[in-house]
Amino acid sequence: MNNIIQKINNNIFRDFLSVLDSNRVKEKDKSPEYLQWLDEEMVDMVKEFASQEKLLDSCFIKQLNCAFNTDRFDLLIKKWLVDYFVSLFSLFDSYSNETENSLNIEDNPGNRFAYNRYRSKFNRIARVNWLPRKGILSRVLCIVLMALRIVISSVKTGVNVKPLKKHYKVMRETLWGLYDRGSYFYDNFMIDGEIIKDEYLLLFSRGVSPDVTRLKAYNDAKKSPYSLFVLAKLPVSVAIIFFRIIPKYIVAGSLVMFREIKSVDFSLYFSLFAFFCTKAIPYEKVFSNFMATSELGHNYYSASHIPEAIVCQNYGTKYYLMHWSDNSTHGNRYVSAFLACDKYFLWGDAHIQGHEGRRDILCPIGYVFKNFIIKATGERDKIVKKIGIREGSKIVSFFDESFGGDSGMLEDHHLNLWKAALELARHNPAIAVIIKPKIDVKYFEKHSRYSKQGLNEFAEIYANIKQCANATVIPPAEWSFIEIIAISDVVVTQGMTSSATIALICGKEGLYFHQSYYYHPFVEKFKDQLVFDDPEKLISAIDDILSGRQSPKKQISPEILREYDASSDIAAIDRFRNVLAGVR
Repeated sequence: MNNIIQKINNNIFRDFLSVLDSNRVKEKDKSPEYLQWLDEEMVDMVKEFASQEKLLDSCFIKQLNCAFNTDRFDLLIKKWLVDYFVSLFSLFDSYSNETENSLNIEDNPGNRFAYNRYRSKFNRIARVNWLPRKGILSRVLCIVLMALRIVISSVKTGVNVKPLKKHYKVMRETLWGLYDRGSYFYDNFMIDGEIIKDEYLLLFSRGVSPDVTRLKAYNDAKKSPYSLFVLAKLPVSVAIIFFRIIPKYIVAGSLVMFREIKSVDFSLYFSLFAFFCTKAIPYEKVFSNFMATSELGHNYYSASHIPEAIVCQNYGTKYYLMHWSDNSTHGNRYVSAFLACDKYFLWGDAHIQGHEGRRDILCPIGYVFKNFIIKATGERDKIVKKIGIREGSKIVSFFDESFGGDSGMLEDHHLNLWKAALELARHNPAIAVIIKPKIDVKYFEKHSRYSKQGLNEFAEIYANIKQCANATVIPPAEWSFIEIIAISDVVVTQGMTSSATIALICGKEGLYFHQSYYYHPFVEKFKDQLVFDDPEKLISAIDDILSGRQSPKKQISPEILREYDASSDIAAIDRFRNVLAGVR
């Protein structure tokens, strides 16, 4: 049965995305040249292709915008193309050294555009088997079966005749959990008991996840006082079937696909509409059962947030996004292009990187978690005691980062940070060294991109760190970055990543151990002051800070700091809560 279904999917629903299900080879780590190319040119390539094919003037985009009373399909098609081209370029790069395997790709304008761009940039090609585009009869069958698929996906989890809808202030996905992670950084971080009370928060899960953190978050939410639903299990209301699913998704969707049936871009439109339905219909079910003033979304990295935002828009629910890390780096600026939200909350203007679209959604309100870090700093003795660090010690914390694949970080960069932490612990036994890994050490072998040799080298470093009485490796699920930064005298981060920036925003010393290629404004401005590529210079700078001889944070002017944190106060969280709750 599974084989039959797979054959139907391959032959009937073979679409613009079918290449992603081709016989893959193992993807290789990407070169700095390749990553820089994506960073600098991806958004322009998408805009060029959209203009070349007149996608925004197409019947498909105009009529779906009309059917769903939105203008966000303009953003969806461009954001979806970003995701698609990134994946397609990655496959071209992986297959460029293949002599036996070839990619099976439909011969359509989008795939040809991407293929030619990759070939002209790198002067190498992947072996490609160009598949003919589907004929008219096959396209008609696709449209009919898509309508049937919409009906099945809508009703398969049940139908409500007359649901009782309760109204909430904020809807939020369960991501990090609610317990056993310090005192501050949880899925309910916006709750203050005044602007947003416990009963105002509606949590949801996308389903039981193999991800350890997501699974913990779901289980925490189940035993919490907050309302909770599982997105994949919600029934749909009769009213929404007849007033939205049938007229908008089935009738309007099918009509617009029939109007594009002879288009050379049919596969693109079909794939995009299938993608939209897959992401949007579960949200139709949300509003069959609940109402919310706002949703605080999370995944702005992919196009999946846009169908959800469109449905929220249709029901009068404000859809908000916030950035979570230092976005002033150049590396993959395209991830924040083409956002479809009512407001995008930013720490400050320095983090507006790669944004394309309406500028009025940008809302620099300051660093939302600053008041939590300030409060935790006042509880330093209590936190230090709980972690088990010697009282009265000067504390230096190291935050590592993921590496490999489409990251500018490499295996060596990760190893070198851990070596530097070990060297500092040995060099100065009077201080306390904390390492907070991105991935729990016990999962490194399974979830990191280490080579066998790298794993062996890391295991040796880790064994030596465990022998140091003044070194502590913190399991990432037990303490959040908030407490670790709060108790630290110096925060060191791998590359130009967020922890050191957060420390500086909160008035602490933050240093960057930066050995990769990508750009950050501080690399040129504060080389060998805040930013180091030599571990000996890094350790020397830490010694100078702990002895009081130097304070690198003073090199950052108030004007620069305000670019990274829009306000000097600690009230960003209150401004944030007011918007979420619909106060203003």
